Amino acid sequence: MTTLAQAQRIQHRVAQHAELMRKFIADGMGRDAASKKALDIVTGKANAEHDAARAKAQAVYESLQNLVCNLSDRWREEREYEDSSTYADLIKSKLPEGIIFDQLTLRPFGFKFKVDTFRFHIQAPATKYVLKPIA
Repeated sequence: MTTLAQAQRIQHRVAQHAELMRKFIADGMGRDAASKKALDIVTGKANAEHDAARAKAQAVYESLQNLVCNLSDRWREEREYEDSSTYADLIKSKLPEGIIFDQLTLRPFGFKFKVDTFRFHIQAPATKYVLKPIA
């Protein structure tokens, strides 16, 4: 299932591809060669954007590891007595500028967030700490 953000990224890439193709064809390049060159440029930019977002997500993952693991342990012990929104507020307050908190997850404990147009999920179940991209 495609999310709105994914659909917007695809739409942007298709428009970018068409614009580059028109430019290359106007410069005398054949249609097939223009299409391939435009596709290489568009996917290269997309990969670079994803790599940059992944690096920012990795920095969040590393900087919040102690906090998220401690909150996960506490949630397992105190979930009957505490409100999860206080955990979400604490995590939100520790996120760097430009990182958008999406939601707190309780099974497994963690949170989802956005970096640019890419989504990630940090999870801290009882045994390990994980960063996963969300498609």
